[in-house]
Amino acid sequence: MLPTVLLYNFSEEKLSALKKLCLTHRLRARVVAPSLFGVELSQLLAVPPENSETDVKPAFSEEMLVFAGLAPGQLDAFLQGFRKAKLPQVPLKAILTPTNSTWNSIQLHNELTLEHNAMQAGKRAHSQS
Repeated sequence: MLPTVLLYNFSEEKLSALKKLCLTHRLRARVVAPSLFGVELSQLLAVPPENSETDVKPAFSEEMLVFAGLAPGQLDAFLQGFRKAKLPQVPLKAILTPTNSTWNSIQLHNELTLEHNAMQAGKRAHSQS
């Protein structure tokens, strides 16, 4: 898998800065259109992407980043570049895992929002089993 960053709901200005940052760090930037929010993450990362548009209405408008296939150190370098470029923070970020690769963007967004809200409140998003 090519090192890729999935980009959701960014303004043209911020999207341009993110694409430049991805290019600098040798990451493929893939903008995910709202019509693809219902598609499994692993399918969004396929090369070439499968034509899998869904009838799902845009379920969220928050910015979100998903990192996939990055080599050790690439994520840290990207995030340092993000801060150095003084881009506004993106609270919803994830790394593709075997578990979330079968989720769609809406499911991932819901999980990240739950975790972010729990962290903001100083709580855990999930109970310990």
